[in-house]
Amino acid sequence: MKKSVKHSSQVKKAQRLARFLIWLMILSVLGGLLGCYFVLLKPEKQYMDASKLLEAKSYAEAGQLFSTIEGYRDSKTKAHTASCLSLFERGEVEAASTLYLNSLDADAQATVQKSVGSFEALGDLAVENGDYKNAYLYYNLVPEGGPESTLYALDVYNEAVIDIQNGKFAEARENAKSVLDRSEAMAAPLQQLIDSSFEIEFNHYLQLAESDLDAAARGMESMQDEYEEAGKYLKDLEDVYNGGKMYQDEGKYQQAIPFFEKIISYKDCRLKISECQVMLYEEQAKAGQTDAAIYGVMSLYDWENAIYVLPEDSVLLPLLLPENDNETIPESTEDEVA
Repeated sequence: MKKSVKHSSQVKKAQRLARFLIWLMILSVLGGLLGCYFVLLKPEKQYMDASKLLEAKSYAEAGQLFSTIEGYRDSKTKAHTASCLSLFERGEVEAASTLYLNSLDADAQATVQKSVGSFEALGDLAVENGDYKNAYLYYNLVPEGGPESTLYALDVYNEAVIDIQNGKFAEARENAKSVLDRSEAMAAPLQQLIDSSFEIEFNHYLQLAESDLDAAARGMESMQDEYEEAGKYLKDLEDVYNGGKMYQDEGKYQQAIPFFEKIISYKDCRLKISECQVMLYEEQAKAGQTDAAIYGVMSLYDWENAIYVLPEDSVLLPLLLPENDNETIPESTEDEVA
């Protein structure tokens, strides 16, 4: 009896072990199938789906899907190919050309070129539409090399545009002129760039004149021989300056000052104003208001130089010259001027 019970217990254990092994085998098979799906089948499915999107010209979606399986087959290259095509499609030619040249092999480049079309034809169209930046980029992608003379002229044109934006007007014109005869297609655009640069430069100096008239006048002077408007502008400044100088020479100091104030930062107009004021203070000193006149002079711009317009018989000059006794100058004058 005892032996029978013991045998029955062993059978049950064996049955439980068998069931466990069966389930373990089932789970292992399922795990293997799942592993096979995620390792092989899922990437393959994604690869095929991405390839279909690429064929359907859904470049952005294809590139994104290829990127998720970058290590699978040639997904990395195809992701770059799709991204390149997507950039071309959106008109982002500079980014597309960089990706095309740096990240695609010959086969991928051929795929892109087949979809995008003839780079030379695209370059021709860009030139026709005045899109010279993209024209250069398209010609630069032509496998056998774009039209050399036009490519060089485009490069110079685009650099000249940047120079003008950075205020290098004369340099831009000089470079543009150097290639005027190199490319028939770019001759007219280069000439137009040269012509328009004068107006751009002139307007730049007009704006600069609001804060720095001297610098603006120097700029106008540098271009006056080539641009009529610059010469006219300088003549207007000179007319105002000469008007003030004429009144000053005639001893009409009060009338001279408004002329110099109108173009205060031009030439030595600040000093001219001080010279006129000095002569007015001389009259005040002669009228007996010496202390007030001295205070007035010493409050002027560059008064140390301005006082030398005073005549030899000046009332103020002996009191203001450095070699004279400082006691004749009212105390704390310099502090009040400051």
